[in-house]
Amino acid sequence: MQVIEGGVPGPTTARALGNLAGVLKHLDNPADALPLLQSALAIHENALGPEHPDVAVALGNVAMVLKDLSLAREALPLEERAAAILEARLGPDHPNARVVKKNLEAIRQAAEKVQFPRVRPYPPLGSACSARQVSAICRPPGGGECEAKTRRR
Repeated sequence: MQVIEGGVPGPTTARALGNLAGVLKHLDNPADALPLLQSALAIHENALGPEHPDVAVALGNVAMVLKDLSLAREALPLEERAAAILEARLGPDHPNARVVKKNLEAIRQAAEKVQFPRVRPYPPLGSACSARQVSAICRPPGGGECEAKTRRR
């Protein structure tokens, strides 16, 4: 889908892409919404300049989808940029600036909670394990006793 305004995609195209992405996000499909929102952001930046309030809204939309995809750390600089643009252009008390501040806090909290799972060396499937290997695999983090039983052949 592309609406050409003066030979290049413009804000109308960006809004249409954003609307379609909103439908996909609402249908619980943020992964498909992300490229549409990224395209909308690029179009807005090209058509309106990097400091326009519509660019800030597009940045915030991309950031929130990244957060939904558990990519809060990648979303954080986008939402921070959106907040800076809206505060500078519209003032800190503007409703859009307040929404972005609230979203920024949610993204910060999500970024702090991101933890990588502890990786344990598991033996290849189908291989025989010694009692020591089984004990090492199922030992709870921080020590403690393993409740798993090993079978003797």
